[in-house]
Amino acid sequence: MVGPARSTTGKPLLANDPHLASSQPGVWHQVGLHCTRVSSSCPFDVSGFTFAGVPGVVIGHNARVAWAFTNLDPDVADLYLERATDSTYLQDGTQHALSLRTERIAVAGGQEQTLVIRETKHGPIISDVLGEVSRAGQQAPVGGRRQNPGDPVPEVSLAWTALRPMRTADGLFALNTAGSFADFRAALKNFSAPSQNVLYADVDGHIGYQAPGDVPIRASATPGTPPGWLPAPGWDSAYDWQGYVPYEQLPWTYDPPEGLIVTANQQVTASSTPFLTTDWTPGWRSSRIRSLLLAQDKVSPDRMREIQLDDLDPLASTLVPMLRRIDLGNDDFTREGQALLEGYDGQATEGRSKAASAAAFYNVVVAHILRLALDDSLPDGAKVTGGGRYASILAGILQHPDSPWWDDRTTPSVERRDDILARAMVAARLDLTASAGKAVTRWDWGTLHAASLQHPLSAGLPGLVRDLFDRGPVPVPGNGVTVNAMGFDQTQGYATTHVPSMRMVVDLGALDSSTWVNLTGVSGHPLSRHYDDQTDAWATGRSFAWPSTPNAVQAATVDTLVLQPDGSGD
Repeated sequence: MVGPARSTTGKPLLANDPHLASSQPGVWHQVGLHCTRVSSSCPFDVSGFTFAGVPGVVIGHNARVAWAFTNLDPDVADLYLERATDSTYLQDGTQHALSLRTERIAVAGGQEQTLVIRETKHGPIISDVLGEVSRAGQQAPVGGRRQNPGDPVPEVSLAWTALRPMRTADGLFALNTAGSFADFRAALKNFSAPSQNVLYADVDGHIGYQAPGDVPIRASATPGTPPGWLPAPGWDSAYDWQGYVPYEQLPWTYDPPEGLIVTANQQVTASSTPFLTTDWTPGWRSSRIRSLLLAQDKVSPDRMREIQLDDLDPLASTLVPMLRRIDLGNDDFTREGQALLEGYDGQATEGRSKAASAAAFYNVVVAHILRLALDDSLPDGAKVTGGGRYASILAGILQHPDSPWWDDRTTPSVERRDDILARAMVAARLDLTASAGKAVTRWDWGTLHAASLQHPLSAGLPGLVRDLFDRGPVPVPGNGVTVNAMGFDQTQGYATTHVPSMRMVVDLGALDSSTWVNLTGVSGHPLSRHYDDQTDAWATGRSFAWPSTPNAVQAATVDTLVLQPDGSGD
């Protein structure tokens, strides 16, 4: 987001593209909610994106104010070890009654399932239903020491802010009618979960930021670890939540001197108090966005849309020269892949081009570097999944050719950095040959990395019927560290797992000049022409006009559905 001094329009520009799991239909529904006459009894004149079934707009703008969301991702969930029976649990030497309720789950074509949910003051006991959590309860340290084989096996409960009564819906309604930054902050005071970065811009030229949400205050149960990092002993009330971080202590800013605000899931404050988390997402994307915004004195709406589509992998400027210098000896087969990196600028592009072929080789090489360097040092069963955190680890050890991380513990020799880089290129050449063919010029990162838009019901449907519900795979550029974030889990291959779920650019100087695009369409009906009519535009980086004022909406209207009460009062 940029303020008026950095905008070609003289008013703020606000862009948003929350990254979520891909699906069909998409998670967002585009709506306008306009009272015929705005008044205290009917205060809505708002347009934007919402979830199916949620009244009001989650992300968008009204006639004065626009707002956007990205994930703040504080630590708002803790596991507690519990000494529980069928009906009680222990705390501070006293047995307390468990809260019990019965859940009956109807199963189509099968027998109804019955679950008895047991809850302590911390939350539901989830080790009853999750085997991995149950095993974690057996192995977790208590007060900094490992459990002895003779210790009672604790059960595990979940404390999570989203499981507690909240007024988030009230916050959303108030946000829809906000007319100032004071209104905006007052609305978000009720926004309990999920905790978000919320950006603000208004037609008067102001910009701002607020981090809302309930963030628990608690003590660490294991010396040397952050609060909530490891399960806490539920039988000791010293580790219970002691309320929430006061709203005024959560990060916020208004009209910052720099004239811009960037949120891309990165660490938003350098302070360790109040405690939010230690597990911030590395700032690959936010740093790139900021550098692009600062590259020009003023940014246009078109430039904001271009920045959303930026596919530069920031690690490539360091890694590509190292890969090009590796001596592959007589391995002409692998050198065909290495040769693609000559002149490669790190753009994770797609399509039939040398750049797209180079992007395929580069991204697969990175995946194999991470696997070869790190997998052997992880706990049993854990594998490198890829993404920003692992890219940060790789960026660090690339500067240390003799780092012990490079050594493959499964071999008798001691590997150094260049040994692993060479082996990764060999593995990537074989990997791509098997999946995309022997001819390197036919490799395309977009095809390898395509997004499949799957309907939640399609998994149980026969193939031809499934094709009616699902869409894709759709070739896409980007990766987990590009601004145009198209992440993938390398343990499952290279297909995209999370995507920009929508894109919008709001021009506070001319709201009807704003643009938006959805991942799929606005209909959940597979036979509707609006089921997937925005997907091609989304995939190729195009957006649509976003009319919101009455005259603009009327001019753009194609179909009208009028719902009128029948007068019966029922």
